[in-house]
Formats: sequence, structure tokens, C-alpha cells
Amino acid sequence: MTENLPNSVSIVVSSYNQLEPLKLFLEAIQRQTEQPIDVVITDDGSTDGTLEWLDSVVAKFAFPLSYLTREHGGYRLASLQNLGAKKANGHRLLFTNADVIHCPTSARGHSLLADNIIGAGIVRSIAEEGVAKVKADDVVKFSRLVALSVKHPSGKTNCIGQYDDARPRHVEAWGGNFSMAAAVFHQLEGFDEGFDGGWGGEEGHLVKRCQEQANCSVMGVGLSTGYHLCHALKDYHQQQLGTIRYQKLART
Repeated sequence: MTENLPNSVSIVVSSYNQLEPLKLFLEAIQRQTEQPIDVVITDDGSTDGTLEWLDSVVAKFAFPLSYLTREHGGYRLASLQNLGAKKANGHRLLFTNADVIHCPTSARGHSLLADNIIGAGIVRSIAEEGVAKVKADDVVKFSRLVALSVKHPSGKTNCIGQYDDARPRHVEAWGGNFSMAAAVFHQLEGFDEGFDGGWGGEEGHLVKRCQEQANCSVMGVGLSTGYHLCHALKDYHQQQLGTIRYQKLART
């Protein structure tokens, strides 16, 4: 790991058999108003041509791009993201997924945060029928992607600031768009790999540990919106073993 720069952002991207969304994701990062210091793709043993495509384009982008892969062994997102974080060089780590397309100011928004702040970006989901209409040009003319999210919304949407000022403001950090200082992440030894083996909970647990052990606060990042391209649910989404584990830990 090289010495990172203040306010620099590394984007750590998890991917598994998501070649087509990954192409759109990287094109969107190419068009950021403030480029990340690097992008690290953590591949979980894809068999859809992802690695071959990355080999052919790794030098194409305006930002340093690296990737790693491992043999697929079931749902192991926590350990996959830990691997990517070890390779990243940024002062701040922005965690996301290959099927979340970021708006042009996303990296900029996270770069403005202090080290004791966990950045909770917005995630808006586009339902499958809308995803079928997404074209490569929609990343260039981003307003069209925004329009698709309005026309074909999914219930899986996290929005900040939807409460009036008289009520406590609830901001939730979702795995598709959240960041923290690299020093804090490594101090806490990253994601708890006990969440490997079932969907959900790993990011909520990490945020809770940051709040309790590193005196961090969660803040919404209005400049950062990611548009999640919804897909058919997999078996691990149905089981939600990680979410159940997190709910038990949260009560202790």
C-alpha cells in the first residue's frame, strides 16, 4: 500500500458474474467530477468473462484500476471486501458493488468528509423492467438513468433527509454506497468475516463498531447517489443469514 493523500478516495467494488453492470459502473467512475485515487475490483470467482475483459481494458481508464479474484466458495462478501481494502491506497474507502452506477459527484461527496464520519450515500434501485432499458449512453447522459429510476422504482431504496426537522434524522449506511476513513477501517480490522455464509448485516455491524469503538458518526452524503440495477434474487438473499446474525448482535 502506498502513502495515501488527505481526502483521496479509493473505491472498493465487489463483483461476481456481473460483467455487463461492471462495464457501466466503470464508465460512470470515468466520468466523476473528482477522480478516485484508485479503483479496486474484488472478484469472487466470476465465470462470465469478467477477468478476460478486465485484462483487455485495465489501462484504459483515467484512474488506476486493479483487480483480484479468488475461487468462488459461496456468499463471502465480508472477506472479499477486506481483501480489496488491503489493496486500496486512498485516505478514505468507498465500498460499493458492480451493479450500483454512481452519479458524477459521488467520489467528490465522500472526499469531503472528516475522518470520524461514516459517509452514507443514497441508493436508489431500478426495478428489473427498468434495468432492461438501460443503455451504455445512459451513463453519459446521466439524467436518463435518473429518469429510469423514477419510472421504474424498486422498494429497495435508501434515501436520506426524508424526515422533517422536528424529528430525529435517521441515516442508514447501505453496502452499495458508504465510506469511512481507511485508518478507522484498518484499526477495527475491517468487516467481521463471521458474516460470510449468508446475505446481509456485514456493513451494519461494521458501522455499529465504528460508532462504539472509534467514536464515529454517520452522515448522509447528498452529493453521492448510486443507482442499483436490480436483478433476480439468489438463494443467499432468501436465507438472509447475515441479517439474522446482525439483528442478534445488535441486541447485545
